[in-house]
Amino acid sequence: MKQYVFYDKKTGAIRHIHQVISAPKGRAVEVDEKQLAAFVERMVDLKKLASLRAEVVTTSSRAAVQHVDAKKRRLVTRRLTSREQERMRRSEG
Repeated sequence: MKQYVFYDKKTGAIRHIHQVISAPKGRAVEVDEKQLAAFVERMVDLKKLASLRAEVVTTSSRAAVQHVDAKKRRLVTRRLTSREQERMRRSEG
């Protein structure tokens, strides 16, 4: 499903992912980008962010991490190693 991804221009860290689902039909709905930016600006400083539309695969944060390659403007998903997953489990208590 295509979603709007707002990310830090320098680091590529994702700050907000936005999608709109039509409740009756269960399908994604196109949104006006200016309206979306005005909505997101209430939560984050848009001056430090850039955005892109990308196919976002929902994945557990326990299995993978995502960021944006800021130079290529591309969403990147990296699977966590078993060691990283174990460390997360231990830190959750």
